[in-house]
Amino acid sequence: PIFFNFVFHWSSNNIAANKFTFRFTDNNELILEHSRALGSCTTCSKTPANVLKSGYRATIQGTVKNLGSGDTPALISVSSVDDYEDFDTICDGKQFEVPNMVVANAGAAGTMQNLFLLHGSLMLIGWGILLPSGAIVAKFSKHRENSFWYKVHRVVQPIGLLVAIIGWIIALMNFRALNAKNDPGLSYPHAMCGMVTMVIGIIQPVNALLRPHKVDSEPTTTLRMAWELLHKGLGWIAIILAAVTIWMGTTLLPIMKDQRVFQVCYAIAILGIISLVAFFHAEGQKIAYQQASKDSTTDQNQDVERDAVGK
Repeated sequence: PIFFNFVFHWSSNNIAANKFTFRFTDNNELILEHSRALGSCTTCSKTPANVLKSGYRATIQGTVKNLGSGDTPALISVSSVDDYEDFDTICDGKQFEVPNMVVANAGAAGTMQNLFLLHGSLMLIGWGILLPSGAIVAKFSKHRENSFWYKVHRVVQPIGLLVAIIGWIIALMNFRALNAKNDPGLSYPHAMCGMVTMVIGIIQPVNALLRPHKVDSEPTTTLRMAWELLHKGLGWIAIILAAVTIWMGTTLLPIMKDQRVFQVCYAIAILGIISLVAFFHAEGQKIAYQQASKDSTTDQNQDVERDAVGK
């Protein structure tokens, strides 16, 4: 017996974009009963009538009667049908490959899958690596000379934001998670968190251009302090929201292997960011210690000179 997830995904133009076809035998009426028990569709298009946008999903337990080949799908005897649940199908401690599936509209399916991966990759690079790194440099490298932090920050942040905007456009043009408010799962929360994150991200360079000028020889004005609080606060809020959004996104990919790959890549990115913080912190501490030692030596030399003059 095996467990596997049976999923229909539908594109925004009401054409099946990623439909896997099986042959079911023995108790296949259980699938019909389960789908009917879910009730009428709340995301159906009116033109044509009764066409699903989000699709039907279920977790099925069954026995493979025939693995199938070529254009012939696997023949599966159904044992039970339950509500959809994300899981790794395990067989004797190993991940089990679901039997042969025939893909309807394979070109559209491949295109949609590629869009998922492209969107996720761009967001991981933009919000998972570049933008947090630019913020870390601005926060922890001010001990470096020649405004190093500012030069890096003003280059890395626009690049990271541009990458993220491209990923955002892909999502807005091809995905319909914003219409899935009543659907179970994390699609809608992921979409909403992503929208808020992107709006904040786009606001940041705008308020950076409007920042009050700071004169080093003069006290910081109240307006400048308020701007710094707003700019820094929004930036860190966006980075935290982005982390949550990326995590949710890694769980939404339709293929479990892709989920694992993105989760590992994001974990590596987080470790890299933590290492960057540790590096700049250690460097700052070292420079502060060297400066303190230098100041102490200077004070001692001045004391010796004063003592010599006094004698």
